[in-house]
Amino acid sequence: MAHIPMGDIEELWNSSQHSWHGLHQNLEGRVGKSEGISNNLVEDMIGISKQMEQSGQSFPSSPEQLYNVLNQHLPQHQ
Repeated sequence: MAHIPMGDIEELWNSSQHSWHGLHQNLEGRVGKSEGISNNLVEDMIGISKQMEQSGQSFPSSPEQLYNVLNQHLPQHQ
């Protein structure tokens, strides 16, 4: 089962607008890059961010909450 490391979450938190749409845009810019977060995790997180935005879920208010939400939903995308 995949897991998104906290370091990757903090990097996303610091480089994205704090919204599902902002996270999605940031992740789209990482697709196919050989550095940073693995492509498999990027693709999984894109799917999660789209799902969360479409369902009207509020964006987490801290990197720790984002970590918990993304890792909680990650197995659904395996």
